[in-house]
Amino acid sequence: MNRESVFIIDINELVINIKKHSFRYTFLDLLSEKTHTEKIYKLLESIDEFKLKNLYYFIYLKLIFINKSYPEINLIKKNEKYLNDEDFNNVIGGYIKKEIDCIIIINLILLYFFPKKILFNI
Repeated sequence: MNRESVFIIDINELVINIKKHSFRYTFLDLLSEKTHTEKIYKLLESIDEFKLKNLYYFIYLKLIFINKSYPEINLIKKNEKYLNDEDFNNVIGGYIKKEIDCIIIINLILLYFFPKKILFNI
């Protein structure tokens, strides 16, 4: 029986061959026993650290859009400063309170890396 996924792409099929830096992310650990969160972390390690601010801003804007239709989805604070791996991990980790938050963040990260996928008609 095929299981439906809550993710826009199958995380198990992700192949990441580029590693530009290394960091032990923990912000998705709430789901680590249910899905391959390490593949999402590897995606983050495949971009230059200075681009994390762009990813964060992308997540920030998409959460505003989602929140307009689903007010129960919380927003993250706007960030104007440089974000390194640790800052990104801490800020996103502080946002995540429950599994649905993890699922939304994973999907937004996937959407950032694979923009042709559709998520909530964003």
